[in-house]
Amino acid sequence: MQGPKVFGILVLLIIGLLVIEHAIVSWSKNEASGVPGAAAPPQGGAPGPSNSTLTHGAQVDTARSFENEVRAARNVAEREFAEVLAAVAKKLPTFKDAQNLTAKEAHGHPRLVTEAAAEMGEIAERLERDPSLRPQGLGFYQSCALNPELFRSVRAVCFNRAQLLHAELHQDIWNFDPTKIPKDVIELAKTF
Repeated sequence: MQGPKVFGILVLLIIGLLVIEHAIVSWSKNEASGVPGAAAPPQGGAPGPSNSTLTHGAQVDTARSFENEVRAARNVAEREFAEVLAAVAKKLPTFKDAQNLTAKEAHGHPRLVTEAAAEMGEIAERLERDPSLRPQGLGFYQSCALNPELFRSVRAVCFNRAQLLHAELHQDIWNFDPTKIPKDVIELAKTF
């Protein structure tokens, strides 16, 4: 659970350092070009009012740089989340997995089901923390709900989450036919 927090802090730290570096480079370029009021602050003394702020051009460049860094960080987060979703999809319990259960596991709480529930819970928490990942989450839940090899209870959870996310996002990305989902899965999804 600490991994995403540490990752977020590192991303913000890197973005901050890049913005500072960009400001220093802009000051140096402006000082060399003779732009008044854009020189770097003097060494050893307090900066004066005219050279303690960035010029408008440097502010725009810094803002663009910051936007680019935020965009790059978002792309990294989306790629990482796609990898997490793919890994979880491979771990979801299938009917083939059920054939390998012992009699005791089959009539109790099989480990593979509890592990899948924990993984699904982590996905839901991540979607709650970072709303920009919700379209990816919706795609994952739709795919899961349509997968006939998965346990019906897992498909029902996925169908339920897909419906909730779709209603929340108000997007036309509900790209599958719910008639492909068995009625018992739909009915089970209503209980969540």
